Amino acid sequence: MCSLDDFKNLKLTPSYEQTLKNELDEWHKEYLPIENFKVVIDIGAGEGESVQFFLNHGAELVIAIEGNEQVFNILKENFKDNPKVICLKAMVDIIKIDCEGCEKGLVFETHNLKPFIIKHVEENGLPVDIYQMSTCISTDYDFNKEWQNKDDIK
Repeated sequence: MCSLDDFKNLKLTPSYEQTLKNELDEWHKEYLPIENFKVVIDIGAGEGESVQFFLNHGAELVIAIEGNEQVFNILKENFKDNPKVICLKAMVDIIKIDCEGCEKGLVFETHNLKPFIIKHVEENGLPVDIYQMSTCISTDYDFNKEWQNKDDIK
């Protein structure tokens, strides 16, 4: 298991540093083991705290996708010299997953969303579960407020 010391090389704003402190134990429960899963796609990679987590636990390649430009710039800076990380700036609207054999490593983390709508169908004689999120719950979180002091990075 990794510890907070394993993330000291990252530049993180206070909000992302707090997320790491609050969620690291949960990540160990929910995201591990990844020994047999060497390629990770991290959508909503933030400033790289989860990217570093996957690297700490043996990922050979992490494709880190972040849509917020300011957050993405920090993510890119954190991994600029790391050939194991590919950073992409993109807002993801639809996620389509059809990967035979990777279902075992599939983790879906969500915040502020209502439960799944699940549809069970048969496709080519095989059972298929289709998951779709219902409408987002509004939140009072003001993301722009987080960036009022951009120099507040450790």
